Amino acid sequence: MKTKMIKLSKCAFCIYFTVICSLFTFKSFSQGVAINTNGGVANNSAVLDLNVTNQGLLIPRITTNERASIIGTNGEAGATPATGLIIYNTDCNELQYYNGTTWISLINTLSLVAPVAITGSGATGNQITANWNSSTGATHYHLDVSTSSSFANFVTGYNNQDVSNVTSSNVTGLSGVTTYYYRVRAEN
Repeated sequence: MKTKMIKLSKCAFCIYFTVICSLFTFKSFSQGVAINTNGGVANNSAVLDLNVTNQGLLIPRITTNERASIIGTNGEAGATPATGLIIYNTDCNELQYYNGTTWISLINTLSLVAPVAITGSGATGNQITANWNSSTGATHYHLDVSTSSSFANFVTGYNNQDVSNVTSSNVTGLSGVTTYYYRVRAEN
């Protein structure tokens, strides 16, 4: 009888040892998650790959007060959320994302109409006034000035210059024998 118990104990020990060793001898590979109706695998460049033709993505729907209680990057409620976090704010019915400093409305940002640059005025030997039409909803404009129509290079100080909420801006420091181009973008 003793002999059988010892053999059983040795057998149990071998099984236990094999299981424990197996737990520590595997490799883990990270991969994306695919949610689809065609059985496809996730795209290698995506952590989440959604591919369906008859459904959409439902972003978390929360109020402004609930947004203030989002778990932050430090794990605490109400702390700074991750930059790029997207929510649907039910108080104002819009998508919003956190840019690292504040919550930005995606709807208003995407709905701006580009302002149209119109003929410059007040040209002198070294300056011109750049003019453009206003864009509804714009809170400020950004001005680029270049010697290239493709804007491959910029005049110093005029690469994405924030010119506030105006529809013209004096461009100075120019040369009278050079052709210049300008363009403007709206932002809210």
